[in-house]
Amino acid sequence: KGFLFARRRKETAEIAAVDCGSIYGDKYTVGRDAVTGIGNNVILDFGEFDLTDFVPARIVITGRTKLAFNSIQAAFEGTEKRTVLCDFAKADDYTERAFPLEGISGKVKISLIFLPGCDFDIRSFRLE
Repeated sequence: KGFLFARRRKETAEIAAVDCGSIYGDKYTVGRDAVTGIGNNVILDFGEFDLTDFVPARIVITGRTKLAFNSIQAAFEGTEKRTVLCDFAKADDYTERAFPLEGISGKVKISLIFLPGCDFDIRSFRLE
């Protein structure tokens, strides 16, 4: 009888936006289950991920926007820096949208960068 702890691998888990390591920028609101009202030049930093044994094929972002689209950069910084442009189309309710990834592996720091003109609410993201 005792406790057993299983380590949860964040590399394959749903990562809540409110659990980001740090957030910088001019305009945003951190709520209970989402970061809302994200304006331009906001960065959500999620820290380091070990993608050595798990090479993702896509990033899935759960969010919503009233604009025709929002430009979000998914930044992966390891031995080299790679960015993937994620143009998130209009969605009135929280919606999952997937964006392809290529050549992302090893230990990387992941950040989501919201570009000028954004008006976005994000609940989470995951790598698949």
